[in-house]
Amino acid sequence: MLTEFSAQAALDKTPPSVKILSPAAYSTLPQGDVLVQGSANDNNKGSGVKLVQIRIDNGAFSNTIPKSTGDWSSWSSLQNITIIGSHKIEARATDFVGNQKSNSITITIQQPPDTVPPSITPPPNVTTEATGTLTAATLGTPIVIDNKDPSPAVTNNAPAFFQLEITIVRWTATDSAGNVASADQTVTIVDTTSPSIVAPADIILESVDDFTIVDLGIPTTSDLVDLSPIVTNNAPTTFPIGTTQVIWTVTDFSGNSASAIQTVTINESPTDSFGITKIYPTKIGGPKWQMNSNDILTDPQFSTIPPPNDACATPATCTLLNQNTPENDWHVARVNVPVNEGIRMVVQSPPDNLWLNTEMTGYYKLENSIYYPQEFIHVIRSGTPHSSTCQGYSYYAGISFDGDVAKIQKSLYHGGDRLGYSQTSYTRGTTTPLDNRWIGMKTITYNVNDNTAVKIEIWLDDLADNNWRKVYEQTDNGWTVPGDPANYGCINPLTGLPGSSTDIILWGGTEQQFRADNAEIDFNSLSIREIVPPQ
Repeated sequence: MLTEFSAQAALDKTPPSVKILSPAAYSTLPQGDVLVQGSANDNNKGSGVKLVQIRIDNGAFSNTIPKSTGDWSSWSSLQNITIIGSHKIEARATDFVGNQKSNSITITIQQPPDTVPPSITPPPNVTTEATGTLTAATLGTPIVIDNKDPSPAVTNNAPAFFQLEITIVRWTATDSAGNVASADQTVTIVDTTSPSIVAPADIILESVDDFTIVDLGIPTTSDLVDLSPIVTNNAPTTFPIGTTQVIWTVTDFSGNSASAIQTVTINESPTDSFGITKIYPTKIGGPKWQMNSNDILTDPQFSTIPPPNDACATPATCTLLNQNTPENDWHVARVNVPVNEGIRMVVQSPPDNLWLNTEMTGYYKLENSIYYPQEFIHVIRSGTPHSSTCQGYSYYAGISFDGDVAKIQKSLYHGGDRLGYSQTSYTRGTTTPLDNRWIGMKTITYNVNDNTAVKIEIWLDDLADNNWRKVYEQTDNGWTVPGDPANYGCINPLTGLPGSSTDIILWGGTEQQFRADNAEIDFNSLSIREIVPPQ
């Protein structure tokens, strides 16, 4: 006996319908799980959908999951597809009487998109010594790893050459999927190399002055990086007599420096600024004076007693003094005055540097003398004798106008009684008469025997040709004067004790004088300079 279902099934010859709704046909999907979804139904008189199965390619069918039990209006199945390429997904619906219907689509499986950037480790930081304004540096190679691409592209933004600074080099790795990763490397270019310097050539000069302006020249310098390093030196503005080391220093902008030494030797000229031979060397920094041959009248250290006048007609009150042109020497006269008076040309010492050990020089031409023979006299280590009795100390060195006598004498005070003068020491046969010819005269005075005595030397240039000879010398070891300076309240400046008749003038004087009593003379090249005494 047939049941109602059996009868209905016997009449069901139509298979159910089945559709794959997802994924879409011909779609491209990544490797991995693929969710397949669809629908199935049977005709109204059919036996109904019993199950829906799917398979991939020619594999075995597997059951799908209905929307709910018996409801195949939608179904799904999760399939894991890992093989790259084209695949057929086939869905098959079966009804309760065994009718079947299939539906298939084709999809393509590809690798999933690569969204993972490579990893990149930069080379170690680099510190390189500069080799020039631009320096090449060896950067090294970064370490790059990618999960897909075995050889990602690697680039950096490094310049071809690096400046003296810190440069950040950015390394970039790009894989085949376009994923990018970056890392930074520090490149430091340092300059620890000193510049080079070659000092100018050593210099040897002669000078007539204590201090000389010297053109030192320019050192040769170079630096790998700094094209204009700073050059300095410790040279004084002017150079003293002797040897001075000038240290030249070059410093680049990194602070590196180098030095070189230039030796500047200033030898004292054997002649003074007038070209006159020096007997003894000049004391550096000692007082010195030389006449202004162009205008001696404006010299603040120079004066005459009595004052000068270029048209003096009364020698009791003035000194005739004028310049001879075109000879460029000077004429001075004071005649018809009492014995032991006449020309007094006074040179004051600097206020803080008294005349002590000096070489006193003058050139003279005797034009006329009333009381013949008088003498050319140099007054040495003098006080200011007309200001007070006790200022009348000095040494006198003279050559008589007849050329016969060279003499030396000392005065300890001017009391008006001639008792302040020592006995005169002299020699005869010195030279020929001095009338109407130029002669040079030097008086050299200096302390000796550990500053316990004073030596006085007289030198002559007989022919005014700069050939000097010593004509006389004496040493004051305590020459006695007849009078007693203490009677006038005179004090020895060195000891502070009352003056004695055997005092030696070991101290400096505030003035020195060029003298010629009752005479009319021409003169030039007057000078006084402090000397280094012979040992």
